[in-house]
Amino acid sequence: MIVQLALASVLFIFATICAWYEGSEIFYKTFEWNRSTFFSNLNGNVIRSKDDIHVLDHFVYAAKFKPIFPLLMTFSLAYILFLVTFLINRNSLKLGKIIRGILGLFYFAVCILFLNSSTIGGKILLTSCLIIGTIFLIGPRLKSFIKFHQR
Repeated sequence: MIVQLALASVLFIFATICAWYEGSEIFYKTFEWNRSTFFSNLNGNVIRSKDDIHVLDHFVYAAKFKPIFPLLMTFSLAYILFLVTFLINRNSLKLGKIIRGILGLFYFAVCILFLNSSTIGGKILLTSCLIIGTIFLIGPRLKSFIKFHQR
């Protein structure tokens, strides 16, 4: 279990660094500054140079146009969270179910960010977050449902 957690963490860190690097392409795509700089525009700031772009906007750009590494980040983070809830579930079944429910709702809330996306990356991340959220919410209940009907 610890080895899986360590490998998933290394994959998450690797994917994060790669997505950050790929997202840095936004510095040179000035026509994307209005559409792909969600975090830089939160305070109503106007982007005049590449120095005004927030670091998190690199991930937004990478998710929209180069979604491979953001997708790896999403799945590896989901796997890390699944392993952690599995460890918690060993000690407290009720707490594990509550945390998995919260994580499922969190992934559904992330889907809201990608609902109106017109890029292929946004659509891929929307679908993946829907699948992960469904697994967190329905997965454990599905297991008990199958056990009940096998009797």
